[in-house]
Amino acid sequence: MCKIAAVVVTYNRKDLLSNCIECVLNQTKGEPDVLVIDNASTDGTKEMIDSKFSNNRRVLYKNTGSNIGGAGGFSFGINVAVNMGYDYLWIMDDDTFACDTALEELLNAAQVLNDDFGFLASYVKWTDGSPCIMNLPRVNIEWYSGDIEQQFDNSMIMVESSSFVSMFIRSSVVRAVGLPIKEFFIWSDDVEYTLRISSRYNSYFVYPSQVTHATKVNSSPSIVDEQNTDRLERYVYLYRNKYYIAKHISFKARLAYFLEFHGTVLRIIRYSTDNKAKRIGKIYKGYIRGVFFNPRIENVHE
Repeated sequence: MCKIAAVVVTYNRKDLLSNCIECVLNQTKGEPDVLVIDNASTDGTKEMIDSKFSNNRRVLYKNTGSNIGGAGGFSFGINVAVNMGYDYLWIMDDDTFACDTALEELLNAAQVLNDDFGFLASYVKWTDGSPCIMNLPRVNIEWYSGDIEQQFDNSMIMVESSSFVSMFIRSSVVRAVGLPIKEFFIWSDDVEYTLRISSRYNSYFVYPSQVTHATKVNSSPSIVDEQNTDRLERYVYLYRNKYYIAKHISFKARLAYFLEFHGTVLRIIRYSTDNKAKRIGKIYKGYIRGVFFNPRIENVHE
């Protein structure tokens, strides 16, 4: 029987995490373990796990020792899970609530594909049942080059990138392509990683595998209308990381980055109600850092 670990990264969201763990434990197939990767939460996360799940051997806990961001947490957790001998990793945030058959459908897809895939991505819905905008996968422009009947008959389609909200991957693939880039800290680490995987292996969106992403709003983050000015510094990571991805893909990707970049500047000037210069400054800061940002891709290590 194959060993499966749900790798869940968390930071100071113990109530959401508790629901996430319950959903994983209630899966109809696969009997996955839950590997909680805690970025040094201070809200009693460890105490909650000890209280609610101490008698459940399927719930495992690892503390990173400091807040190393979502990217660092996933890199850390994936490395730990592979070293622990798991065959498959089911990656998700702590606000991911999987329906009972989500894993079963991923395993069914893996069987149909004879385990010949890079990653599988679930259909991510928002709390009202609509598609979760920030988790929409990007369809591979060469989806037609695969077995179309197999894809459509099994409610799958080839994709080139997805989020870490219910992403399913084989440990052998991790060993081949390396770990997510921990230096991304937050934002776009999942895009870079899944693009890296799909450049070597066909990867698929699996519609019947469905989860809910319990974000506060159903939208992608935007520096244009960000209300919390304390969070503006976070967008430096976004524009740095997105430029790193673009410069490693193609000239066309870099051109698309600059079109988006300047379009965002114009929208800040027109629509932002405060801190316009500060917002624009964060974008330029991110781009400049991206020019010189070249972290090393780490392989699985002890």
